[in-house]
Amino acid sequence: MSPPTLRLVLLLLALALIVLFGLITGGLAGLLAQHAGASHTTALLRAGATFTATATLGLAALTLAAVAL
Repeated sequence: MSPPTLRLVLLLLALALIVLFGLITGGLAGLLAQHAGASHTTALLRAGATFTATATLGLAALTLAAVAL
């Protein structure tokens, strides 16, 4: 593979891992909220907030890595 293609593949792989990690952390946050006695709505809000925070931090790190490369 040529270097620009390899760079694109690595960035897409990193993006996929960020989304996967965000889904896992969001799901666990919702599960923990449900286990703690929160309503379904509150658990979904906590899961969404956790996913958003994880995605934001991951994309910030990915942007930093893309600029550094």
